[in-house]
Amino acid sequence: MFWGLGEMAFKIFLIIIPLMIVLEILKGYGVLEKMTRPLIPFLRNFNLSREAGVPFLVGQFLGLSYGAGVLIQSSKEGKVSTQEMWIICLFLSLCHSLFEDTLLFVAVGANFFVLVIFRLILAIAVTLFFSRVLLPRREKPWADQ
Repeated sequence: MFWGLGEMAFKIFLIIIPLMIVLEILKGYGVLEKMTRPLIPFLRNFNLSREAGVPFLVGQFLGLSYGAGVLIQSSKEGKVSTQEMWIICLFLSLCHSLFEDTLLFVAVGANFFVLVIFRLILAIAVTLFFSRVLLPRREKPWADQ
């Protein structure tokens, strides 16, 4: 039993460490910021700043746990507010690893497009409600962008 746990932990280590290195390289060269520019209109709908785009994007494509790690790091660096963290966590809890998770369900017979569209619509609707009704911002995070 312990051998299996150790083996699994090692496999996770082999996946996470290279991803972290690649992420830091992408951040260092400004690639992530360039990738988030097209997201700015989408982020504005949720009262999120440009800086919230990086953890949002990472969580969307690399998964919930890795996105949470980037979100925590962004929070420690003061790039995202507590309110933005709540909004990102809400969206990612409903719709994370959009393509990776969906492909797992497709492998057992689900329709890819139905799953993607349903997950996106649900996540957008719930997050819009919470970000505009329950967590309205006093200031506009994108006003200077």
